[in-house]
Amino acid sequence: MVIERSDREEETSPVDIICPLYYYVYHSPFVSQLLAFNINKKIARLNAASKSVMVSDKYKYVRELAQLLTTDPRLGDQLKSEVVTRLIQFLENKRFNITFYAAVVLSYIVSSKHGSVIKDETVPYLLNLIPSPDMMVRVQALITLNKIAKVYPDSYDTMIKNGVLELLESLFTNKDKIDASKKNIGSLLERAGGLLTTLCRMKQQLQSDVMIKVVRIISIAIVNDFELVLIQICLLISILSDRGFVEIGFEVIRLLDLIDHSQYKIVISALRTIGNYVRWGSVENIQFMIERGLLLHLKKVLCHEYTIVRKEASWIISNITAVANHSHIQEVIGLGLIDMLIKLVRTEEFEVKEVAAHAIFNAVSGSKGKQFMYLKENCFPLVDEVRSFCHDDGRVVTLCSKILQLDNIGASVTTGTTAADRVSGSAKCARPFEKVTRKKNRR
Repeated sequence: MVIERSDREEETSPVDIICPLYYYVYHSPFVSQLLAFNINKKIARLNAASKSVMVSDKYKYVRELAQLLTTDPRLGDQLKSEVVTRLIQFLENKRFNITFYAAVVLSYIVSSKHGSVIKDETVPYLLNLIPSPDMMVRVQALITLNKIAKVYPDSYDTMIKNGVLELLESLFTNKDKIDASKKNIGSLLERAGGLLTTLCRMKQQLQSDVMIKVVRIISIAIVNDFELVLIQICLLISILSDRGFVEIGFEVIRLLDLIDHSQYKIVISALRTIGNYVRWGSVENIQFMIERGLLLHLKKVLCHEYTIVRKEASWIISNITAVANHSHIQEVIGLGLIDMLIKLVRTEEFEVKEVAAHAIFNAVSGSKGKQFMYLKENCFPLVDEVRSFCHDDGRVVTLCSKILQLDNIGASVTTGTTAADRVSGSAKCARPFEKVTRKKNRR
């Protein structure tokens, strides 16, 4: 006889066993006492190591402090102020192992109650360690400085005043003279790039003399082949270019090459920087990059495996077509980018569809003559489709309506005016629309 489910004994789920057990284990008095005993044991070890540090400069005691704080950074609040002062003094010790472990300990107590003391007193000592002959000391000094900068933004002025930018520039300039393995050099430069990025994020607007030094460091750092360093530098340029136009000269050509990089994080940062360069720059800036193969690079990444990369590439094309320059639009059409954008609108996710649609509509609005006739034939069937998925975006609907007006009015093949001129009398109607919209989309 088949026993019905309701007649069986109630089965016990594993969750029914584990959850009460979990609650019992982590809330039982025994476990609480055990955890307290463990913490007290760590504090006892910390106090013993602290006493040894105060009376001896043997590195094994400083190393023990570093090991304790690595396993539990909360112990930093248990250190006495005189021990912190002693550790700061160790930064001037000529024995590199003591200096290294002292910097490690200080990096873990930056966020503790002793943080303000560390911020005020250690920055000059740590900056002096950047040119140290010992590679581990140099890397750890950069790590500790980066932590201080992130936790205490007001340390920016102290670091700048003590020559941090000059030291970072020296690192990138003399990287070939560093006597270390390629891996260690890459790690050192990565930390240097991270510190530079943190410093630039601390101020909304950099002073002109600081900006000159930062751009000079970027121009040196961007030509190296370390992937992790390139990620930091491309991210830094992207952050700076978000705030306004940054003249980075012929490094633009290097960024164009990085669009084809195998590391997608580098590709994204390079695309964002070039997109901002197009957004803030003049027609001459855009022409400069187009002449050096920008559109060919974009054609490659429109088929990239990552959605964000395809979106960024579509954004750049959108801002190029928003300029409504006849020759630029002709090059976009000639390379088949419009056809690729149409495919994105038909098949991609919404966030890519919307940006690709903006690019197409900007091209239509800025087109004239045969350009308009070609775009009308290929793009107008998309208007209703775009209106359906962008119905909540008033700007897209407005632009769709303008394009439909173009269809109703008709465009002469021989006319010298753009399609947008024949509706609104101005070829610039799409420019502020696209640029503001794209910035919102990318965020």
